[in-house]
Amino acid sequence: MSLSVSVIVISSSIYVKRQENGYIESFNGKLRDELLNREIFITLEEANVLIGQWWKEYNQVRPHRALGYRSPAPVTILTKVTS
Repeated sequence: MSLSVSVIVISSSIYVKRQENGYIESFNGKLRDELLNREIFITLEEANVLIGQWWKEYNQVRPHRALGYRSPAPVTILTKVTS
């Protein structure tokens, strides 16, 4: 089993305080409340699978307030058809 490690370097010139970015804070809070606080990951592979499933549901299935409580996937399909 091999593990790959990625290092992300953030330039201090683009650093945004967490209080200044409500979208990121909202996403992080939902991720923590709905997944991270409820799961104990035994392996990195298990974490990748469960986070991937949650991310797919978050972006394609669950209703979003900004879209009038509709899920993003049908909104995207409707936008492409009507454009």
